[in-house]
Amino acid sequence: MLCAYSTMLYACLPPLKALERIMGHGLLAELSYDNFAILGGVLAEDKYITKLLRASGDLKGHVKAIHMPYDELEPQRALSEPGYRRLSKWLNLARRLEIKLAVIHTLKIDKGCENALKLNLEFLDRIMKVAEESGITVAIENRLERSYYGSSPHDLLAIMKGLSGKVRICLDLGHAHINGNLEGSLQTLGRHIIAMHVHDNDGVRDLHKPPYTGTIRWNFVENWITKMRFGGILIFEVLCKDDIQTCDRLVKEVKSSPIAYIQP
Repeated sequence: MLCAYSTMLYACLPPLKALERIMGHGLLAELSYDNFAILGGVLAEDKYITKLLRASGDLKGHVKAIHMPYDELEPQRALSEPGYRRLSKWLNLARRLEIKLAVIHTLKIDKGCENALKLNLEFLDRIMKVAEESGITVAIENRLERSYYGSSPHDLLAIMKGLSGKVRICLDLGHAHINGNLEGSLQTLGRHIIAMHVHDNDGVRDLHKPPYTGTIRWNFVENWITKMRFGGILIFEVLCKDDIQTCDRLVKEVKSSPIAYIQP
């Protein structure tokens, strides 16, 4: 089992600077779209991607996952050629940085839509073909929005079945906790889970707090990791928007949490 730390821990910094800060602590990282979103989103991402590619030699081996963009996942946009080219650009960034895991949300589409599964399969199948060519594993993340397809473990299982098991799961513990299906998701998805976004909240708001500071039953998560002999990656997706020194202290707190030291 590996532990990695999201660049969300330095949401006050551009993507490259956030990665360098995490690496300075001797830690592995997840490159999160949140740093792009906070500092300009789609309009600024090419600038930040160029800087990341220029530093690729220093980053290789240290970035274990990439959190793909989530701001243009309406079906009409995501299934368009511009939408496809944008996500392909991100997968190319992952390839150049030798990142082997890409986390992506399902489409922004209501559960009640009769084509919800079909549209998600069309979307993910196209993305996976590009990822597979670069040796990248795609992991779908459970959504926070309860009304959207992809927020329940059964939605994710249906997608996996529709894609012949080629896609894996990134279980966001905070999202599952708010939706009241954290324990059920762990039990239902089991060995399909290749990564977990680890953070805490009050069961209502998506706060991205450090583990053990909210209301998640961490003993259940710990026991699942041990029982399943989980061999994937724990990604600490804790948010810090404060000054760098405060974020440094938060990183030290998070990396000292009990879950970071579990031996499956």
